[in-house]
Amino acid sequence: MFSDDLANISWMMDLFNTYFKIVQPLYDKGESIIFDRYIFSAKTYSTATTDSDISNMFYLYDFLPQPDAYIYLKVDVDVAYKRIIKRGKNIVYYEAPKYLKKIKECYEKNICGLYNTYTVDANQDFDTVFNEINRILNDLTGGLT
Repeated sequence: MFSDDLANISWMMDLFNTYFKIVQPLYDKGESIIFDRYIFSAKTYSTATTDSDISNMFYLYDFLPQPDAYIYLKVDVDVAYKRIIKRGKNIVYYEAPKYLKKIKECYEKNICGLYNTYTVDANQDFDTVFNEINRILNDLTGGLT
């Protein structure tokens, strides 16, 4: 296992790599971008899954374009864990219930102050959650989705 500092920096570098390879070219063309995880997710996982504190480096995220909106899929830890198990893949350390709990707490602690945040009850069945997300995206884009 890597050190906590290296794990945290890896979360950060993964985001920057994704941004420069995928997001920036689309952003530069003026395209609309829907991203499943972004700055907020990277900060949350860095904070919740290690004992290392790299919050003094979070200012680096300020160099990236900020999202126009957040859609938070709120799901109970036991429901999330059952879904992870159902995938039939090996569980990554941060998918264990104790980390899922910390991740959820960190999201909920930080999401309340964010501008333009939409919360979806993701404990519901897939179709219900999908339809709610689609409704939100239609509202945000004026029906362009």
